[in-house]
Amino acid sequence: MRFAAPVEGQAVVADRVTVAHLRMTLDALRSLEAAIEGVERMAEAALARPKD
Repeated sequence: MRFAAPVEGQAVVADRVTVAHLRMTLDALRSLEAAIEGVERMAEAALARPKD
């Protein structure tokens, strides 16, 4: 997944692209997914924060 830098007043744009074949257990996949979702939430919170 690639993220494009947001333009003032717009949200982060996600461009979903398959870049690799990942081999892992289902538990590892769930952990990776949770980590990515956490990063997405932090990015959204940072964008929603009032600017100085």
